Amino acid sequence: MPRWAMPRWTMPRPLDALLMRLPWYARRRQRFSRGEVLGAVPFRNPLVEWDVVQPPESQEGESAERKKSKAIRLVSLRVPRRRDWLGKIMTRVVAGPAYKRVELDEIGSQVWELCDGERNVDGLTQEMVRRHKLSRLEAETSLTAFLRTLTRRGFIGLKQGEPVQPAKRGRRRRRARRK
Repeated sequence: MPRWAMPRWTMPRPLDALLMRLPWYARRRQRFSRGEVLGAVPFRNPLVEWDVVQPPESQEGESAERKKSKAIRLVSLRVPRRRDWLGKIMTRVVAGPAYKRVELDEIGSQVWELCDGERNVDGLTQEMVRRHKLSRLEAETSLTAFLRTLTRRGFIGLKQGEPVQPAKRGRRRRRARRK
């Protein structure tokens, strides 16, 4: 290994574990392989309450597609407000409800119901490919972006699962034309 490629200093594991408890240090971005992400198991935050609501009906001129989709299940989340010292101060300054309501769309509701703590991200991707007739790449890209958003907002968590061998995403080889 060339000298310039060697790390200057690596942190001992006990010190790194201790520093990871500090919020400003723990926020550093961790990189996971694609197989580790596909093997992760999403689970719902137990503090977030949710219920299924019916979509609003239009008064007149409903399309055939809308009538067909009466079986749509939309999920409404009730997320508790912060209860730490900053949240208590903000509650005294600005009076607000104890819960924030978040409405998920049709596909988001399906993903939320599939995040049962048993299926991994690869299983969710396969289910979305089957239901919506998407390519695997489209489903995987949009699903991981949505799960990342839910994770950042604290609605779901991810358990480390068994890494999955991802399908190859290489380009097709073109045959060389004979002249």
